[in-house]
Amino acid sequence: MVVATIGITILVMSVIGAALWVRREASGQQRQAKVLLFVLYFWVLAFIQLIVVAIGYSVLAR
Repeated sequence: MVVATIGITILVMSVIGAALWVRREASGQQRQAKVLLFVLYFWVLAFIQLIVVAIGYSVLAR
């Protein structure tokens, strides 16, 4: 259950972060470019968070 909660938290934070990042960066671009940037930013944020969680887990597991 804890893993699912962490996963949902990462998902929500990535969606919110990517949406805010796209609004700030792509103000004058077309909708297609905004969608592509949203996907890119979403995955960047998700992987960064997964790396941080994995490092935290490995430090706490010792």
